[in-house]
Order: sequence, then structure tokens, then C-alpha cells
Amino acid sequence: MVIEAVFEDLTLKHRVLREVEDAVSPETIFASNTSALPISKIAEVSKRPEKVHSAGDVGLRQGKVLIFVKDGPGFYTTRILAPMLSEAIRLMQEGVSPTELDAATQAFGWPVGMATLADEVGLDVAVHVAEDLGAALGKRVQGGDINVLRDLVKLGMLGRKSGKGCLEYTSHSKHRHVNPALSEVLTQYAVPAPVPNNHERIQYRLFSRFVNEAVLCLQEGILVNGPVEGDIGAVFGLGFPPCLGGPFRYLDLHGATALVERMEGFRQQLGDYFMPCDLLLAHAKDPSKKFHPTA
Repeated sequence: MVIEAVFEDLTLKHRVLREVEDAVSPETIFASNTSALPISKIAEVSKRPEKVHSAGDVGLRQGKVLIFVKDGPGFYTTRILAPMLSEAIRLMQEGVSPTELDAATQAFGWPVGMATLADEVGLDVAVHVAEDLGAALGKRVQGGDINVLRDLVKLGMLGRKSGKGCLEYTSHSKHRHVNPALSEVLTQYAVPAPVPNNHERIQYRLFSRFVNEAVLCLQEGILVNGPVEGDIGAVFGLGFPPCLGGPFRYLDLHGATALVERMEGFRQQLGDYFMPCDLLLAHAKDPSKKFHPTA
């Protein structure tokens, strides 16, 4: 088995696949760790597309906790994270500082704030993923203007790995300041906030988009083994607040009605990318519906 781990660029992955196939036996499995590009797209240039796989079997043999998802843009974890990061950009365009964004999300239970998370992922990676998912998923990943991150990348500011992204990183201080270049970029893309953004509003604008996309993944059959693995992937893969149990457990405990009501309000103020998916609406209309069967 050969596992590629190159940058999220389809042309680059195709080149690596061709080079590997020329150097290995026909029995070799070519595995990818892509976070957003469908396996079927990567396999398009293969002489033996049936030999191109995700590396799930290897993970199982190593005793890892895995979730199984259907092939598709963003799979599950990248796909549900993308709308939330887009909303984080939109909030910064409305005047919410990266440090305030981090404080609000961490107060909600996320281990890492959204601005810091973008820097950890890498702004260059975030731009590539946003472009790919934007083309595939349309308005569901709209909200923030990706040019905010694109302009920082052009300046060589890629996040933590380059020392500057949304925040500035220094080896001698844990206290992070807002990158002045981001503040300058945001002046070009500033938009008015329809309603003043307090912590609760910030939290639920981010949270609702994440949860809605998770439910849509279940609705579309992306989650092969159902909501249990959806919760596992969200908590262990993305740091969804463990105290809330995962997006599906949260809805079972707190109900979908209140979240849908918030989303409808956001939709009127901000746009259709806050439209609740059909399955979420069904659970809001019938509170007896549960994602997890009760014992």
C-alpha cells in the first residue's frame, strides 16, 4: 500500500498517482488521506481505479477509532466544518475580532476558537477546500467572502505554520495578537451586521450551520452507519463540545425546534444558507423523533 499525503490539489494528486503507478506492482493499493477531494475524482487518472482507496482498513488494523462515510465532496468532517468556518469569516467581516471569535466559541465548549482553528488548518488549505466545496455544494458553504483568506495567503500569511494568519504567533508568548494585515484586509470586505453580535448570537450562528450540515449528511446517506458515527466524528475529529454529546445527541436532548427557530431568524437576516434541511425540519415538527433510539 502507498498512502499519499500531498497538498489538497487534484492536479498534484493526479501527478503523484501516475508516478506511483509507474513504480509499483499492479497489486499495490494507492490510498489517499484527502480531506475534501472525492476518492472517485482522484481515481479518474488511474490505470487501476479499483485499487484507489481510503486507508480505513489500515486504521482498523491499528486499533484506531474510525467512521465510515460515502465518497463525496468533503466527506463528513470537512464538509460540516466548512459552513462554520465560512460563517466565522462573515462574522469577522461584520466587525467581530478574531480574539472575540475565539472567546465566544471556546465559551461554548469548543477546545479551540474558530480563528485559531483556521490558522491551525492553514489558510492556504482552507482556501483550497472552500473553493472545492463551494463549487460542489453551492450556497451551503456561502456566507463569508473567501477573498479575506485568499488575500492573506497572497501575502504569505498561511496561519500558524508561517507565524501569521488571523492571529500572530511568537515563540516567546502564548498571548496572541490580531494580525494587523487581517484588519487591513477586512476593511475591503466589511459588511454591516444586521443585528449587533453578542457572544450568544456568534455561538449559534456558527453552531447552527455545523449541526444543520451534519443532519444533511445523514439525510443524504453520507454517514454509512448513522448518527452514532456522526457524533463520534464531530467530537473526536473536530472537537465538537463533548459535553453536548455530538450534533445528533444534542438534538435528541435539547430538541430541534429551538435551533430551527434560530436558523429561520438568521435566514431572514442573512440569507438562505441558513435554511434548515428537510430532516432537521422533520424533527422540529415532531419532537418525538429521535436520532438515537432510546433504551
